[in-house]
Amino acid sequence: MVLAEKELGIRLQVTSAFRSWKEQAQLYNQGRSSPGQIVTHAKAGESYHNYGLAFDVVEIRSGRPIWKNPNWQKK
Repeated sequence: MVLAEKELGIRLQVTSAFRSWKEQAQLYNQGRSSPGQIVTHAKAGESYHNYGLAFDVVEIRSGRPIWKNPNWQKK
């Protein structure tokens, strides 16, 4: 992430990394059998997060997370 900031001027923050199967199941159920918007299409055991092989990031601009329309293009 330091490289993204150094090379591209994009500051990133990790928002999610390893997830237990229970956590993944709760996220999968969101927007289906529990309230909220759908945030994943991976059931428990189907996500790389369940094996410590994935992480999610958000761009930080002016000290605030940019959840929509991040600036991911190389300058």
